[in-house]
Amino acid sequence: MKEQGKKGRKADESWHSGKKLRIRLIHEFIMGASGTQSEMLIYVNKKLRDLDLPIICLATLQTDLSFLNSGTFLNEKELTTFNPIPGEKYFHAKLDKKNGKYYYEEPNIPPLNRLTKEEEMTLPFLTSLLNPYGDIPAFKKFLDEAASIFDKDLKKVDTSKTFSIVSPKFNFSIDRVTMISNLLKLLKHIEDGEEVTFDYSIPSVIEYRKKTLGDKMTIILKPLYIRLYQNLYYLTGIRQDSVPPVQNFRIDLIRDNSIKPIPIGKDTMKMKTFDVEKARKDSQLEGFLQRSLGIWMNPETSLTEVVIIRFHGWAAKHLQTFQLHHSQRYIPASDDTGYSDYEFTLCTYDKYLKGISIEERKRAMLIQDGSLDPQNRPYVAWLSRYPEAGYIFGRFINFIEFIGKK
Repeated sequence: MKEQGKKGRKADESWHSGKKLRIRLIHEFIMGASGTQSEMLIYVNKKLRDLDLPIICLATLQTDLSFLNSGTFLNEKELTTFNPIPGEKYFHAKLDKKNGKYYYEEPNIPPLNRLTKEEEMTLPFLTSLLNPYGDIPAFKKFLDEAASIFDKDLKKVDTSKTFSIVSPKFNFSIDRVTMISNLLKLLKHIEDGEEVTFDYSIPSVIEYRKKTLGDKMTIILKPLYIRLYQNLYYLTGIRQDSVPPVQNFRIDLIRDNSIKPIPIGKDTMKMKTFDVEKARKDSQLEGFLQRSLGIWMNPETSLTEVVIIRFHGWAAKHLQTFQLHHSQRYIPASDDTGYSDYEFTLCTYDKYLKGISIEERKRAMLIQDGSLDPQNRPYVAWLSRYPEAGYIFGRFINFIEFIGKK
């Protein structure tokens, strides 16, 4: 690890690196177990190594101590809360010769790990956001060290009275610890550009009541991207010899201990690798993500049709402030009709159109023989025509009408 002295030190005003970070670490040391200057240097350098930052020499530490005592890192508002002490200093970190430990001479103590009242008010919001991800190592470490960073134990912050997050809950086919383990493995394979194989439970045959995973298939994939959508983690990658080649897989449906890199040959430890950035570009991943609705992806070969859908009641009010689909466009009405019409550009495929034509012929025959009221709108038919439509409009099914194609 390269040592950083006075001359080599870069000017850095961030609290996450440079001088300001180091005085925060010095402050943590003094407010914690404390010790001699040599022990302080060991403590600060250990923290810097953990952050993959350059270590410092004793002379730099002494300069940082002077900077800490000067108080010049505080803003004007913060400085007004302290009275300067003799020698143009605001603080005085000094060594107690009796016990060999550094301490702050009263009354001034730097507010380096204190939160303002306004900042403390945001803690329930912050902890509510982070708690669902407490299984992920980086978040866990952050929560564990928050007490020393903020002088506040985030694990003990009561979020129930002021703020909460309501999101879908799922009965995962594997336990959450295993799912997070799978997620971290996949992130490593993406970073290393390694092709992977894994056993995947087919969603349509999972039987939660029987607690069985149903049938499985073996997937060979170039992993590209991971997304969190409605509390579910999805792996996006290129699956060879598949249409479309870019596909999504729920990480909780990947069998335990089945994720493995693919060796180049039988008698080698080398694994199949690929250029991740090139694969993302060649597969037009960015375009797929832009066109996707949640995790639903429409390939460029899909057929697009512009349709008009009418929303009634609460659904009409909901869409005034909610964007369901990137193509959504409001069609102004001439008067207060009690409903709202919207235009959408939806995708369909030849295979769906063939099935729809059969359904529509059956419907025409039923209307002709009088067994079906022509005013009975064929919800199933138009939802089948646009496979993503059920995914988008399912919650509004009793409050929408399919008016027709434009």
